[in-house]
Amino acid sequence: MFTIRAEVRVNDDAGAPRLNAEQVYSAMVRRARASSTKDPELVPPGHRFEILEDHGDWLTRHVTRDDGQESTAKVTFHGPYLVVVHFIDGWQRGLMSQMLTVAEDGELLLNFTALSEVPGMAHNSPEEQAIAQARRKVMGTAPAQLLTYARQLAAATTA
Repeated sequence: MFTIRAEVRVNDDAGAPRLNAEQVYSAMVRRARASSTKDPELVPPGHRFEILEDHGDWLTRHVTRDDGQESTAKVTFHGPYLVVVHFIDGWQRGLMSQMLTVAEDGELLLNFTALSEVPGMAHNSPEEQAIAQARRKVMGTAPAQLLTYARQLAAATTA
C-alpha cells in the first residue's frame, strides 16, 4: 500500500477570481459524477467512466482504462467539504479523498489524499513503486486542474 498527497491553497493566485468552499465543492461533485457519455471533458485521458448507480449522496462508478484494466468504485459525497472514492473491485484497492480545509491563516485549502494498493503486488516492490510514482505525477496536478474547472464553473454562473 502506498500513500499520495497533494495540497494547494485555493486562492493563492492573486490574478485569479477568488473561490469559496461551495464553488470548489460543486466542482468536486460534478467531476466525480462525470461519465464518458455525458461529460467526456471531465474524464481523465485514457479512461472511460460509467455511472452504474446514483443514489444522490453516493454513486457506483465503473472505470475502464485504455490498457484494459478495470475497477469499480463507490463515491460518497459529504457536503460541503469532502468527496471520497472507495475502490472496491478491480486492478486497484483503496481510498482517495478530496477535502476542503481551512489553514491557520483562514485561507481555503484543497487536499487530495490516496491510499492505494494493487492486489497481488508485493508492498514496496519495484512494480508498486513505479505505479506509485506514476500516480504521484497525476495526483500532483489534480488539485490545480480541479481549481481551474471550479473557476470555469464560477465564471459561467456569473456570466
